Amino acid sequence: MLLNLIQNKYNKISEGPKMEEIKKLYKKLTTPIKYSLILVVYIIVSLLIFSFAIEHQIQKTAADNLKQSLILQANNIEKIIDQQLHALESLSSFASTQETLINNHTMNMATSLDDNTLMSKVYIITPDGMAHTSLNQVFDARHRPFFNRSMEGQRVVTRSVSTENDDEYRIVLSVPIYKDKAVIGVVGGSFKLSDVGELIFPSQTFRENGHVFVVNSNGDFIAVDSTEYFRNEKNFFDYFAGAELKNSNFKKIKKELKNGNPDYYILNDNQEKYLAFSPLEVDDWSLGYVIPTTVADAPYQFFSRHELALFGIVILGVTVYLGAIFNLVHREQRKLRRQATYDALTNLYNKKNTEKLIAERLIDYQLKALLIIDLDDFKAVNDQYGHVVGDHFLTTVAQSLKEIFRSYDIVGRIGGDEMMILMDQITNREDVFKKCDEIIAKVSQVQIDESHHYHGSCSIGVAFYPNDDETFEGLYEKADKALYCIKAHGKKGYCEYKKQ
Repeated sequence: MLLNLIQNKYNKISEGPKMEEIKKLYKKLTTPIKYSLILVVYIIVSLLIFSFAIEHQIQKTAADNLKQSLILQANNIEKIIDQQLHALESLSSFASTQETLINNHTMNMATSLDDNTLMSKVYIITPDGMAHTSLNQVFDARHRPFFNRSMEGQRVVTRSVSTENDDEYRIVLSVPIYKDKAVIGVVGGSFKLSDVGELIFPSQTFRENGHVFVVNSNGDFIAVDSTEYFRNEKNFFDYFAGAELKNSNFKKIKKELKNGNPDYYILNDNQEKYLAFSPLEVDDWSLGYVIPTTVADAPYQFFSRHELALFGIVILGVTVYLGAIFNLVHREQRKLRRQATYDALTNLYNKKNTEKLIAERLIDYQLKALLIIDLDDFKAVNDQYGHVVGDHFLTTVAQSLKEIFRSYDIVGRIGGDEMMILMDQITNREDVFKKCDEIIAKVSQVQIDESHHYHGSCSIGVAFYPNDDETFEGLYEKADKALYCIKAHGKKGYCEYKKQ
């Protein structure tokens, strides 16, 4: 506008005697104005670009964090499912040693699994399809797909089903019972996704504002959380059929789900939301999560609200910022590497890494011993004294194990109250049994704290490589059988695997 006014004035007087002087004055006036306007435009454009970059980075950071969190939680679900399957397989192994599948011993063990695992109902199915539950119920499982598949020798994780008494989705697990290499029955159980909600997403913000679910590659719901968001819905894509996707389309999502490499998306069904998927190592299942963008972005909105102020110091702060980000990423990488290697509570190797390290050692055919240690009646400690005391007891036992064994032995925690140890470079079996006696003595000496006089005990199953088996899976199975042997004979002791 200022330029127009000057231009109009210039046009009116341009024919006068002082035209040349006025032209010179006009140039002197307009040149700084033009440069000022260019500078203003530059600043405005820079601010717009900066603002866009900030908003884009906020969105990307929030979505990436959601995606990474989802990957971690998908791993958690896989671990949870694997733990329940291992529990069922322990019952299967025990049942295979009995004259009849249905007896007091097997049903008591089923009840124990019911009490000590996430599964709310554990059952043993005889070859005729009659399922006997830990709740002393009997139902016909002949037409259940999981029963038929497990009778064929499969380890099954099925789609959730709804029962007449429970309208919530369940994940059903089953394993075959082998005897003399023949399937003689099935062990099964089920749990709700909502029962593991805190384990899946420990963040209060995520639990209160987001919605977690499991779908197959067609979008069919396998399981949903305890909220009402997807309740009574059958298919994810049908539910969001009228929604808008900003950065993709549902056809692409379906394709990525089938290929097992889904990503995060932004959808709008009257409210903008982040949608993210992560594949599970179960059939064609994926873990999914939906959360409003306003909730996910909230921790980062400081930058958006103060972007004008931040623009003035961004150049000065960029070096410090990049250094801080690099340091943060480095620390997070170290943290993630440690989380992937060590158990957070006991600082022993975690289950996955323990199994990996042991398997890598079983290649030289030199005498080694695999020990599975189970703390007897540990649930009673948690129930009577609380989880804080129980955790203290676990960490004390873990520290004792690290002191007992050598630096090149592998000591890990594989379950709530279970430890696994590989003794390497041993010359005779007696050294192993002496270590077992030392472990039992150490555990019995552990006092929970000054106000509690409880002293624990433990049971140990032992198997030797390569005599008992040459693979980790086989060796673990032998040690586990030995463990249940000592537990069946009164606990507080050790038992060596004996070939049948």
